[in-house]
Formats: sequence, C-alpha cells, structure tokens
Amino acid sequence: TGDGSIRVLPSWAQKNICGTGTVIEVYDNVEQKVVERYYTVVYGDVNGDSGISAADVSAILMEVNGLTGWSVEGDEPDTYNKAYVLAANLKSDAFISGLDASALRDVTLAVAYIDQATGTIIYY
Repeated sequence: TGDGSIRVLPSWAQKNICGTGTVIEVYDNVEQKVVERYYTVVYGDVNGDSGISAADVSAILMEVNGLTGWSVEGDEPDTYNKAYVLAANLKSDAFISGLDASALRDVTLAVAYIDQATGTIIYY
C-alpha cells in the first residue's frame, strides 16, 4: 500500500552488484524505521565483490595466517562479520582454515563449483 520499502546498502549494490555483506532492509515508511535487516551471503565471495576469484582465496589465507581479523568475535563489533565467515567456511566445520582456501581454489580452477543453496562444494 506504499507504506513500506526495500533498501539495499551500500548504494553501489543497487547497480546489480550484490555480493556477500550487502544489506537488504525492509523499511516502514510510516514509522520511519527499519523493520527487518538481512545480509547477503554468496558462498565463496569472501571480499564482497559478488564474484569468486583468487582474491577470495587470498582473503581466506590472510585470515588463516592472522593478517586480518574479520572472523574472530572480539570486543569491537565491527571486526566480526558473520556474512563473510559464512561465505568463507566452505567446509562447514565451524572455523575458517586452509581447507576452505583449498576448496575455493578448486572452484577458481573450475574443477568444482559451489551449490549456492547449501554452500556445498561439488566436484566435477
């Protein structure tokens, strides 16, 4: 009835680039508040650019080697991003490891693909 809307954040995501971490909000125009907030997860898209590439493998390896800190819950709420953790944890074993990077490398080499409904790696 026109009393609500959908907002996609950040603004560049509205141009058909909807990768991991894109926020979709259901907004109540009458009360002027966010009713629901959803975070997009594209399995394997660890850097949020909507594609799966060697850059995503590198992002996982940097996290595994302690060079970044986005997969560890800490005192600072902005340091932990569950959407990126879900996108990176391709082995579904509760933590990000070199095995996830290896599986994603196989996807970039086109010997496997990711079922985006389940996050499962499927080998050809």
